[in-house]
Amino acid sequence: MDKNLIELLCCPKSGSDLDLVIEEGDLNYIKKGKFLSSLSGMQYEIVDDIPYFSSNIDHQGIKNQFETYSHWFEEMHDEASIIDPNHEIAFSNSLNIDKSEFKDKVILDAGCGNGRLSYVVSRYEPKLLVSLDISKGLFKAKEAILKHNQESNIAFVQGDVTNPPFKKASFDIAYSWGVTHHTPNTRKTFATLSELVKDKGIFGVYVYVFNPSYEYDKQSLGLLAYLRSFLLIRPFRFICSRLPVSLVKLIFQPIYYVEKLIGFGIFGNHGYPSDPFNKERYFRVVVDRFKTRYATEHKEEEIFNWFFEHGYNDLRVGKPMVSVSGEKKGSDKKRNVSFYSQRD
Repeated sequence: MDKNLIELLCCPKSGSDLDLVIEEGDLNYIKKGKFLSSLSGMQYEIVDDIPYFSSNIDHQGIKNQFETYSHWFEEMHDEASIIDPNHEIAFSNSLNIDKSEFKDKVILDAGCGNGRLSYVVSRYEPKLLVSLDISKGLFKAKEAILKHNQESNIAFVQGDVTNPPFKKASFDIAYSWGVTHHTPNTRKTFATLSELVKDKGIFGVYVYVFNPSYEYDKQSLGLLAYLRSFLLIRPFRFICSRLPVSLVKLIFQPIYYVEKLIGFGIFGNHGYPSDPFNKERYFRVVVDRFKTRYATEHKEEEIFNWFFEHGYNDLRVGKPMVSVSGEKKGSDKKRNVSFYSQRD
């Protein structure tokens, strides 16, 4: 286990330091062991060099997320989807963190899922990249990344982004791409993760955009957006999040064909303009948006304010909306927002 990782870890319950006990293996690779917190009395297992901080999930909503995304990553994504070179382009266009900024830095991928963005960043020569996720996608991430980038300075941690097992101000760069909006309180999760970044460090997020966006001469669209959210999206999510995945897919079968016929994605599961109704992708998004218990949507200005409130300036805005990263310079510094990618 990387010694730099050990120094970053703390008990998520108490925030206290941890004592390491190695039962099998050695410090380079801990086959079996545990972290102990004398303050909270908690024990956290280590298996195959992965520490487990959320083995038992009490919160029903987070348990639902664990089950949903374990299925999503295990059953609906293969190895090719992890190492797809298009992820590098999408990541760059979204958060606009240059690959040179990762070199020799301590990085957190908060909610790494199956590791597609961790794979990208692992090739940028970080001092240490920590891939954190609560789901079983973490195991796919480890297998694929170490297979295709054996020299990567990467560590894998099983844990909850709403209560991460890291000391504050531990990372030079942290990002959470498409994750915080799937937690019980997006704003609170944002605040929690932002505290893990060092002064002058960088924090980046991508969250779902609230659609349709407000335009002063099309205010009726704003009303439609709220009606869509309260009368369509939320009721469907409330029902689908409590059903088996197979039944959720069945419910959306006729919806898929109707949307494809009219050429318009009412539920927001459609994809890129080049192939908006690719069936495989469409149903991956169905699970992501409707089997999940939480999937909030946000306005760009709202996310800007969150960054400013937590001392981040020089915001970099990319696409898809809402993609933002910021530098942590203090709330008293001048605020600046730069749009890096051409907006659709």
